[in-house]
Parts: sequence; structure tokens; C-alpha cells
Amino acid sequence: MFGIASFRYPDADDESRWRFFPYARDEIDRVVAQINNAFGRGLEEKLLYIGGLLKLIGHETHDNRIRLLLLTSILELVLTHNPDSNRFNIEESINKQFQLKASILVYLNDKSKEIDSIKKRLKTIYQQRSNIVHGNFKALDKYISSLPKRRDKKSILIH
Repeated sequence: MFGIASFRYPDADDESRWRFFPYARDEIDRVVAQINNAFGRGLEEKLLYIGGLLKLIGHETHDNRIRLLLLTSILELVLTHNPDSNRFNIEESINKQFQLKASILVYLNDKSKEIDSIKKRLKTIYQQRSNIVHGNFKALDKYISSLPKRRDKKSILIH
């Protein structure tokens, strides 16, 4: 929690910087209240599950395919709902929900980004996630090979 609160710490030249905890405490209390509220609404299992996945991503795997799969899955879990399987292609619907909802969140966080380009990038991310899930590593490798050479191929999946 302390790390989250330190995100908003005032300028390093602030003469009060030695009193950081009192500044951060309000932010920590706000985040703790949000977490407690979510737990009180029955989201404890889902949030702990997501926390476990984030631990796997951050500390227990160095395989970028697994990281991409899990990060995309977390967003899918949080943003999408099960569509009516009698009406249309479920996988297509979840993909569209993922693109639309995630692009809106990215845009709301940074309005300088063009929402159509965000959706296009999210479509590519979801396609690569599907390639991983279905074991289509040749298509994934082909995509990675098509990327500009100036980027680090190992980290390209998560950036």
C-alpha cells in the first residue's frame, strides 16, 4: 500500500519530504477503504485470485507468453461478462467486449490517445493471446518477427 501511495508524493525538493508517511497515510487509508468495500461486496475471492495471478506474473514466471496470457485474462475477467451462447459466437463477443471496455479505460486514463488505435492494438493483443491459448505458436512467432527490429523481442509481448 505504501508503494501505491508513494506514486503521488510531492516534488523531491519539498522541504517536508522527511514527513512522507503522514502525507501517504490519507492515500493508504483511501485504498484500504476501497479494498474493504470490495471485500464487503463479495469480491474477496475474485480479488485474491487476481492477486495470485499477479504474483505469478511478477515473481514466478519469466515466460512472456504466460505473462501475456495471464494479464489479458485478468482484464477479461474484470471487464467482460458471459454472453448469451444462443445468440452469437461467444469468443467473438468476449473479444469485442475486451476491446471496447479496455480501450475506454485506457482512453479515460489518457485522453491524448486515439480510441480507434487503442482498440486496434487491443485486438492484436487479444489475437496473440488466442494464439497462445490455442497453441498456435507459429502465428505468434510470425507476429513477433514482423515487429520492428529495434524492439527487444523478449519483452515485446508485454509492452
